[in-house]
Order: sequence, then structure tokens, then C-alpha cells
Amino acid sequence: MNPERTLTYRFFDLPHIVRIGIARKLDLYHDEDEGLQDFELFARVFKRAIDADALADLWDCIEEQHGDGRYSTNPFRRSP
Repeated sequence: MNPERTLTYRFFDLPHIVRIGIARKLDLYHDEDEGLQDFELFARVFKRAIDADALADLWDCIEEQHGDGRYSTNPFRRSP
């Protein structure tokens, strides 16, 4: 499994409004993102998540929205 690819597919599998909600919740969506195409928006969100060390949180939010338990192990969550 490629975690980045899985994260991308799972993110895009959600409705647009849910994707925006996740990005806002994690403070990864900014006013200047308004009106961007989905792919460009996700690239910015993904980059901000990397910069903020928030990929694990992004993964958790996406999986919570799916609710199917398909990817219950978060590959971005570091063990203590």
C-alpha cells in the first residue's frame, strides 16, 4: 500500500463539501483556496498537512468520514 496514494483516493472519494470541512477543521484550507479545481486544492491541502506534520490527522479525519474501517491502521501515525 502506498499511503500517500491511498490518502489521495480516499480524500477524493468523499463529497466536495466533506473534503472542504476536513481541510477547514485541520486549518489546511485558506481563503485564497476558494474556487480552485479539486486537484489543485488537494495539492495545497496535502502540502500544508506535510508542513504542519498533520498527515496523520488528515488520515484520521478522512477515515472517520468513510466509516467503513477499511484502513483502520494509520500509516502516518508514529508509535510512541
